[in-house]
Amino acid sequence: MRILIFTSKEEDYLQDSIIHGFKCLYGKEVIDFPAKVILYDDYHNLHSLRGNGFTLYGKLDKRLKASENINIEEAIVKNTFDLIIFSSIHRQFDFFYAHFRLLKEIKSKILILDGEDSSRFFPFMRKYAKFFFYPKPHSHFAYFKRELILKHSQLGFWNFFQNLFNSFFLGDNVKPISFSIPKEKIITILPFKEKLFTKHVVDIEISKSINSSTEKYAFNTEADYYDDIQQAKFGITTKRSGWDCLRHYEIAANGAVICFRDLNKKPPECAPHGLIDGINCINYNSYKQLKDVIGSISDAAYLRLQENSLKWVRDQTTEKRAVDLIHQAFNKILI
Repeated sequence: MRILIFTSKEEDYLQDSIIHGFKCLYGKEVIDFPAKVILYDDYHNLHSLRGNGFTLYGKLDKRLKASENINIEEAIVKNTFDLIIFSSIHRQFDFFYAHFRLLKEIKSKILILDGEDSSRFFPFMRKYAKFFFYPKPHSHFAYFKRELILKHSQLGFWNFFQNLFNSFFLGDNVKPISFSIPKEKIITILPFKEKLFTKHVVDIEISKSINSSTEKYAFNTEADYYDDIQQAKFGITTKRSGWDCLRHYEIAANGAVICFRDLNKKPPECAPHGLIDGINCINYNSYKQLKDVIGSISDAAYLRLQENSLKWVRDQTTEKRAVDLIHQAFNKILI
């Protein structure tokens, strides 16, 4: 299966996890254009990347790079690809609009990804206002959005009208999507626990309450970061700029239970999906509440949470996300 994925040079967890998944499935038949060099194992400046490049970056075999000599426009005209993915429409709209008519002729092969932290669809953001009267990608193609809010009340004038627009004018093309994690990063055996929390605690209230923690990056190597999570019973995570965060998946992949601040406030369509308080994670709204919940959990109950958490993350691999992407778009598996 020949797949073209338009890329951008910046770290983009949605884009990059999708590239990783398709590359693992189809190898060099997947053309990431231009090549996403930070994903391959011959990239040696990982510490310059967000989060020190842990989990996703520098992992793909450099031999999986596709040739850069391909004439993309000619290949699209000749219809040589089985699937074409705009992995970040906010960064790839120039090519999209320049070839819009041609893309519409093969619309069943086109997928649009929107991994932005905002719930607003392209181009309904201030810096893209000049495209307001252009064709809207979500009106013509399968459009996958991470921070998807369809019918959810939020404070704020513009959010109110955005949600109203989403509720009435978004059709069947719009679908949810979330981050994912390489399957090789998921432990196979639950580790022995030596402490309550991880060292890196992103919730400021809790970080200030635990002497050994820090809200800043605490490790220089991925191995040390993972080892710390594996030693801890619980990993703290919160909504950052958006609700979805790679840290959710890293915590579960290393055998700790996710403690997610204000998870109950997350819109249901918005990533991450499948986290259920008391089943595979813990929802909390304050440090006091979290302490009370943790203090009431028996060893047997903790083990169930831990096992369900690991089960959840095993369904969040990059390869499964790539397969799900195809299935959702075309209602069939193409592998």
